[in-house]
Amino acid sequence: MLDFLIDILMLCQYCHKSVSFFLCPRLIWRYFVQHTSTNLD
Repeated sequence: MLDFLIDILMLCQYCHKSVSFFLCPRLIWRYFVQHTSTNLD
Protein backbone atom coordinates (compact mmCIF):
# COMPACT_ATOMS: atom_id res chain seq x y z
CA MET A 1 0.00 0.00 0.00
CA LEU A 2 2.85 2.37 0.81
CA ASP A 3 4.39 1.78 -2.62
CA PHE A 4 1.04 2.69 -4.14
CA LEU A 5 0.94 6.00 -2.27
CA ILE A 6 4.50 6.79 -3.27
CA ASP A 7 3.59 6.05 -6.89
CA ILE A 8 0.73 8.52 -6.66
CA LEU A 9 3.02 11.18 -5.22
CA MET A 10 5.53 10.58 -8.00
CA LEU A 11 2.75 10.74 -10.57
CA CYS A 12 1.51 14.02 -9.16
CA GLN A 13 5.00 15.52 -9.16
CA TYR A 14 5.42 14.40 -12.74
CA CYS A 15 2.10 15.96 -13.66
CA HIS A 16 3.01 19.25 -12.04
CA LYS A 17 6.25 19.41 -13.96
CA SER A 18 5.27 18.34 -17.43
CA VAL A 19 1.53 17.90 -17.81
CA SER A 20 -1.34 20.29 -17.32
CA PHE A 21 -2.23 20.58 -13.64
CA PHE A 22 -5.85 19.72 -14.42
CA LEU A 23 -4.87 16.37 -15.88
CA CYS A 24 -3.21 15.29 -12.67
CA PRO A 25 -6.34 14.26 -10.69
CA ARG A 26 -7.67 12.41 -13.71
CA LEU A 27 -4.44 10.47 -14.18
CA ILE A 28 -4.22 9.64 -10.49
CA TRP A 29 -7.85 8.54 -10.42
CA ARG A 30 -7.31 6.28 -13.41
CA TYR A 31 -4.20 4.82 -11.81
CA PHE A 32 -6.04 4.37 -8.52
CA VAL A 33 -8.98 2.60 -10.18
CA GLN A 34 -6.67 0.27 -12.07
CA HIS A 35 -4.69 -0.49 -8.93
CA THR A 36 -7.70 -1.20 -6.74
CA SER A 37 -9.48 -3.26 -9.38
CA THR A 38 -6.43 -5.50 -9.82
CA ASN A 39 -6.16 -5.87 -6.06
CA LEU A 40 -9.80 -6.90 -5.75
CA ASP A 41 -9.45 -9.71 -8.27
